[in-house]
Amino acid sequence: MEKSVDIKIGEIIYEDTGMITFILKEDAEIEIEDIKETHSAFTDLTKGKPFCIFTDARCNTTATTEARAYASKHNIKTNLAVAILVHSTAMKLMANFYIQFNKPIVPTKMFTKKDAAIKLAKSFLEKENNKRTPHQESLSNKLKR
Repeated sequence: MEKSVDIKIGEIIYEDTGMITFILKEDAEIEIEDIKETHSAFTDLTKGKPFCIFTDARCNTTATTEARAYASKHNIKTNLAVAILVHSTAMKLMANFYIQFNKPIVPTKMFTKKDAAIKLAKSFLEKENNKRTPHQESLSNKLKR
């Protein structure tokens, strides 16, 4: 089942598989409050389950220095990885700067091909799913009731 929510800087789509697709809006100017709103939406949609984020940043977007610093150090514990899809040179520079200088605490990688970005995110989900033992699955199912 798919759930989605619109926020100031984009649209967030959550699939029960644990994949979040985050589509940034054209000309979004990302500030700390936007990061907090995004994290809140991620938490509400995932309900504590592990997830990966595929961020579609094939648009012109900017982020303040403070927003990048906050995003890199404040992560939701169940976020396994972030794959950022970019198209323009400006977005490539911004994503590379974020990864190299802000050093996010969750594995983060930039891509220019959508399939490769989604493949990375799914690989983290598969690793997480393979960690779960039958006992954990049974316990998880009991907690859902």
